[in-house]
Amino acid sequence: MLAGVMTLSALSGSALGGLTLGLAYTFGMVFPLFVMALAWDRYRLGERQWLRAKPLRIRVAGRVLATNTINLGVAVAFAAMGGFVIWLAGSAQMTGGPGFQVAIGKGLERVFTRIEAWVDPVPEPVLGVAVLALAAVFVVATLRDRGASSGDGPDEPDELEGSCHGTAPTSTTAPAATHHH
Repeated sequence: MLAGVMTLSALSGSALGGLTLGLAYTFGMVFPLFVMALAWDRYRLGERQWLRAKPLRIRVAGRVLATNTINLGVAVAFAAMGGFVIWLAGSAQMTGGPGFQVAIGKGLERVFTRIEAWVDPVPEPVLGVAVLALAAVFVVATLRDRGASSGDGPDEPDELEGSCHGTAPTSTTAPAATHHH
């Protein structure tokens, strides 16, 4: 992705055009992340018990793998996607995809063709400024409530609690401390 964006930016003809094009592509790649972050904060998904990582210990070939439920779910999802890609590579539909995927692609093509026709009369610099303004709106909306917290208070969870990068207890004799909110 980075090589493609850099190549297109270099071919734009001017430094400002290259910068704008690079920012537009970058915003396009992170836009879904902004939407997910806003939904995560708006619906307080981090506070839902079923979305909290719970420690797991799995025995594989005589060894113990210490992980958590979130990591296991992500691993299963990646394995399913990998299996789908392998199946697709071995099928006659490699370039076309399954019917539902083709239908979704055609629908998106119609939507974006209409949007492109609608914004066609607008000069490109104006569109660039509009993309930057939209990116700024998402950044401000995502960071809006971040300044209100002043550190770990009694109502805020410990930074490592439920984290996939927290340390697993090494001893089995003493139970791990838990926080109840």
